[in-house]
Amino acid sequence: MVVDGGGDVTQALIGEIIVQKAMAVGLAGFVIDGAIRDVDAIRELGLPVYARAVTHRGPYKNGPGVLNRPIAVGGSVVMPGDLVVGDADGIVTLPPETAAGILPAVRAKEEHERQKIAEIRKTLMEMTRRAG
Repeated sequence: MVVDGGGDVTQALIGEIIVQKAMAVGLAGFVIDGAIRDVDAIRELGLPVYARAVTHRGPYKNGPGVLNRPIAVGGSVVMPGDLVVGDADGIVTLPPETAAGILPAVRAKEEHERQKIAEIRKTLMEMTRRAG
C-alpha cells in the first residue's frame, strides 16, 4: 500500500497494530510519505515498510482518506495497481504491463555492476600484491 501523507512527519500514519492488521489481510508492504512508529516491532514482523520518518506520536484514529486513486509520493505519481519495488536504497513504481520489458534491462545493469566491482577488486588486489 502506498500512502500519500503529504510528507508530514508530525504524526505517525501507521504503527504495529495497523501493520498486524495489514498482514492479516495479505498486504505485501507499505510505502509511507510521512512518519511511522513502532519501528522495532514492525521490523520483527518482517513486512516491508518504507517511510519518510519515525515519530513517537501515534496515528490519527480518524480523518480523510481514499483508496485506489492516483497519488504523488516523493515527486512520483503512483497509480492504482502499480508494482512497487523497494530496498534500502529507495523505491520504484511501474505499471505492471511494463515489468516484463524492463526486467532484462535491470538484470543487464546488475551484471554490468557486478563486473565493474570485480574489476575494481582485481585491481586493488594487484596493487596490494605489488606494494608487497
